[in-house]
Amino acid sequence: MFTTYLKLVFAVVSWGGAFVFAKMAGADIGEVEAASWRFLVSALLLTPLLFRTRFPKPTAREMLLFLVLGLSGIYFYNLFFFHGLQLIKSSLAGMIIALNPIVILLLSVYFFKERLTPKMFAGVVISITGAIVVVLGRQVPQGGEASSWLGIILILGCVISWSIYSLFGKAMMKRYSPGQLISVSVWIGAVILLLHLYLSGSSLPPVSGISLFSVFYLSAIATVLAFVWYYDAIRQIGAGFSAQFINLVPFLAALFGYFILDERISLLTLSGGVLVVTGVLITQRAKISQAEASAPCSPKQSQAADE
Repeated sequence: MFTTYLKLVFAVVSWGGAFVFAKMAGADIGEVEAASWRFLVSALLLTPLLFRTRFPKPTAREMLLFLVLGLSGIYFYNLFFFHGLQLIKSSLAGMIIALNPIVILLLSVYFFKERLTPKMFAGVVISITGAIVVVLGRQVPQGGEASSWLGIILILGCVISWSIYSLFGKAMMKRYSPGQLISVSVWIGAVILLLHLYLSGSSLPPVSGISLFSVFYLSAIATVLAFVWYYDAIRQIGAGFSAQFINLVPFLAALFGYFILDERISLLTLSGGVLVVTGVLITQRAKISQAEASAPCSPKQSQAADE
């Protein structure tokens, strides 16, 4: 069990570091180039997961959904991510991306008519308030207001893209394993990123030094190894408890930014991040309680209720 927690912590720490190394790789070789390298390497490393279990023959609808997953979770997410990180601090980006569970919940309520309990609503309000505080507390260089807002909008684009990926991916998990879903999505996203490079007249640049290490970190560690270990933790200790650890990512991104890039974070932004994560925790706990309440009773519970 200790090994499981160690793997889970490693996965979360690696995701926190991804903000800094994506920022450095994008600055060194270009945003689309860095994203293309990341997912080309990731796709090759993830390929064995496609064949660990039998891969069901996809229907025409599922092929379209796979395309949506590759576009939303890989292509658009990383265009927004790598470009946005060049305009704002990695710590600020981490605080904004922490809104992912809130946006997923709101989209689920709107499109799938999921029930929004009072506790969930309170969590949403707290998180959105925290996001506003995060933005108000950011430190903007003189004359950089416009680029700062563009960076915030791009990172919000990450949140929307990942929320779409999560909702469509949830529907696909009825027939495909998480490993199969992420592997196919990464391959589709990698091909589209490479096509983007080709159509824009660019090509994959050689990588060395910091860009080489960043690509290795982003692909082998933050994408492949972290994914495998995170889902191993889900199997061992459950999805609900494992998801709680992800709330550490924005603060880890801030720590990596501080120690590696010398990024300073204001007390107001940090306070807003705490509010965002607090709201997410409240909604997560409320969803777990809702799921437990709606779960069918065990035979012993039913017998006790009858008595």
